[in-house]
Amino acid sequence: MLKVIRFFTLLFMSTLCIASTSYVAPTSIPTTQSERLQYVEQFSKKEKDKPYLLTKIALLAEDDSTSLDDVLEVVNLAERLSKENPDDMELLSAFGSVTSYLSIFYKDNLGKMNFYSRKGTRMMDRAVKKAPNNLGARLQRGIASAAMPKFLNRAHLAVNDLSLVNENIGKTNGISFNSMVEFYLAMALSKSSEVKQAKGILNAIVQRKEAVWSARAQAMLKDF
Repeated sequence: MLKVIRFFTLLFMSTLCIASTSYVAPTSIPTTQSERLQYVEQFSKKEKDKPYLLTKIALLAEDDSTSLDDVLEVVNLAERLSKENPDDMELLSAFGSVTSYLSIFYKDNLGKMNFYSRKGTRMMDRAVKKAPNNLGARLQRGIASAAMPKFLNRAHLAVNDLSLVNENIGKTNGISFNSMVEFYLAMALSKSSEVKQAKGILNAIVQRKEAVWSARAQAMLKDF
């Protein structure tokens, strides 16, 4: 009888431990592309802050026509804000994310491509290691890692990060946010040889008819 009581006591304590895990939500930014564009326009004459930076990074992820100069502007802002707020792991991860994004502009220069990729991933990994329950840091690393080439072996990190984000806040931040997270989760799963699961997620996104991500999901499905 004592063993049974002890077992259920341990089970209850374990359940409390799981339930008490507290996650830090990402910084709130506009959820749709049109809202983000309107939001960043307000900063033409005022100090650019963390929400502005995160909104710009989100816009970069949605725009296939982004230029190197556009990304460098965001990198410089991320570096400044990160230095001013050294304990903010979401900012550090964002700085790493946009730094790694620079690598796509140097496909003909392996030295620079590797430099920016490694520099960015080190910052993101450091941020998540220091603050594993910070969903903002996880989101930044997850999206950046999902977009990286398969040979860099970052897909498993993206799956872990984005699954965690999706399970905790994916359904509570609007259809655009949910679709964005699941789009990159599907991208990471496809690079982890989980093609069937990736297709299922992409088909669900297509059915939502979301302005940006449904079209991108449809395009990705054609690549399988």
